[in-house]
Amino acid sequence: MTGGVSQDKTEPGLVGVAIGLCVKGSSSADALRPIATTIATALKSTELGERTYALFVSDLSDAYRDQAKIKDADYQEHQWNGKPSATAEQARWQVVSG
Repeated sequence: MTGGVSQDKTEPGLVGVAIGLCVKGSSSADALRPIATTIATALKSTELGERTYALFVSDLSDAYRDQAKIKDADYQEHQWNGKPSATAEQARWQVVSG
């Protein structure tokens, strides 16, 4: 697993968070949706989550290259609390690649 934060001039005081995972058996960006939703939910209740404007989750190959990547570019706007449903939350993710 890898991770990082970045700043954007258009989002003063906030950060973008990127998480890279090696998910065995993952075949597409859609396969990342459940685990990314779990991460988004856990992050939301932290100090870092309060300062996060966007969340990126990717599945990395053995060479640490993105095989699949999804994002929530409006992380601050979403509650990530299981409402209205887990299915609705998983549908929020935008596919960047894979």
